[in-house]
Amino acid sequence: MSSKKASVLAIVFSTLLLTSPLLLGVVQCSTDFAISTQLEFFGKSDSVMPVSSNQTIDLSYLFINEFMADNGITVAGPDGNSPDWIEIFNAGNKTIDLTGMYLTDDLTDPTCWQFPEGTTIGPKEYLIVWADRDGGEIYASFGLNANGEEIGLFDSDGETLIDSVLFVKQIQDVSYGRIPDGGSSWNYLLSATPGFSNQDPSVETQSSVWSLVALIIAFVVVGICIFLDSKIRGRMNK
Repeated sequence: MSSKKASVLAIVFSTLLLTSPLLLGVVQCSTDFAISTQLEFFGKSDSVMPVSSNQTIDLSYLFINEFMADNGITVAGPDGNSPDWIEIFNAGNKTIDLTGMYLTDDLTDPTCWQFPEGTTIGPKEYLIVWADRDGGEIYASFGLNANGEEIGLFDSDGETLIDSVLFVKQIQDVSYGRIPDGGSSWNYLLSATPGFSNQDPSVETQSSVWSLVALIIAFVVVGICIFLDSKIRGRMNK
């Protein structure tokens, strides 16, 4: 390898080394923005009406667990399109029959859409409802407004609120969910998890940062090796 080529490579790797803090800052800042943005929500609280149902199963184990109000290309629906979606989570140990219960995007209209006959959700399982008024059987009769609105889950009496969330403007192809599943904290999820357990964004971010650090270290090591090799070859040729 000529001294000229070695010098060029050394300059390239030096540039990568110098710009690495900037790259890390960009990753960290963008992640911090996503994680720190908070939305107001109404979950289970003392002000919520007690659950009263003809079922013997405690419906307080049902949660609106995750949703995406601006699904561009992230998740494809059964029809191949990309509708918005809402994930229901059963945190209990028994199967719950959702038949006759209601889902709505307007708490003043609790009976907006009713779960069809035979809709059940098993223990520790997730159910995806596609929010597209032009969809099929498991498609709600409403779509979600990415600029902000509310989602409510009501019992079959059309009055008893089981769970709800009020959200503001959403980010395209980024979901919003409870961390952990069924918990009281909500956060943006950098990787949507419809039908699966929600991933803590801090864990995903830490993994991404360490991957970037490992890549930078590899560049630095290779750059140093090339630089030293060029020096040795230069001395040998003298």
